[in-house]
Amino acid sequence: MSSGTPSCPTRNGGGSSPRGWTTRTTNDSSPAVSGGLVYVGARASDSTERLCALDARTGRLRWAFRTRGRAGSPVVSGGTVCVADEGSYLYALDAATGRRRWTFATGDQVETAPAVSGGTVLVGGDDRRLYALDAATGRKRWEFSAGAAVNVSPAVSGDVVCAGVGRNPGILYGVDLATGRQRWKSTFGSGIASAGLTVAGGLVLLWVDGRLFAMDAGSGRRRWKCDMGKGGVNSRSVPAVSGSVAYVSGYGGVYAVDAKGT
Repeated sequence: MSSGTPSCPTRNGGGSSPRGWTTRTTNDSSPAVSGGLVYVGARASDSTERLCALDARTGRLRWAFRTRGRAGSPVVSGGTVCVADEGSYLYALDAATGRRRWTFATGDQVETAPAVSGGTVLVGGDDRRLYALDAATGRKRWEFSAGAAVNVSPAVSGDVVCAGVGRNPGILYGVDLATGRQRWKSTFGSGIASAGLTVAGGLVLLWVDGRLFAMDAGSGRRRWKCDMGKGGVNSRSVPAVSGSVAYVSGYGGVYAVDAKGT
């Protein structure tokens, strides 16, 4: 990165290095990759918070957008990158240029990453609400009251939005994507891990008290649960699914679980 550009992480290494390139950041959000760019939150040298777009091949800064609070994990869809910050704002930016398309203000801090399904952006916040917004304009389509802070990132399975209240008791909601009406509600004795939800094959996978649960996305009924054993699970990890196998990270290793529960 050239000198005099304080708006994003510095770059080390180069094309001749086996690791390609690296950056230094003080933001632990997850990056997103699309169209040859890597999108990641970062704190600049002047202590302002930014969402940065880096060239995926070289690591060079392509653009930086200043957020009002610490930038969370971005999501890219249809040429737009959406990111929420801890200052209660959700931004939609042109993925190629970083130009702001719209901003939506929630009622409180946002701890989760947004989700995008078709033309709808979904985000939950500490104001105890799940919002559905028009992806093109940012206009609110509906809001759902969860009764507590929505601190588990939403995920979409078909026409159902799954969103979680992570703290005790843990509650998983199934909400109609089109109307915002509650379809179902499942309550757990312990909090849901805030890492996020995975949807695949009509199931919702989530961590609760060291166990992996698979819930039916259409009905909210529990299909199965799996104890990861003595090593426990890494509640900061999100299950990955390929075919009928769910891969999960635990402190004792990596596990492959039959997602069908058979």
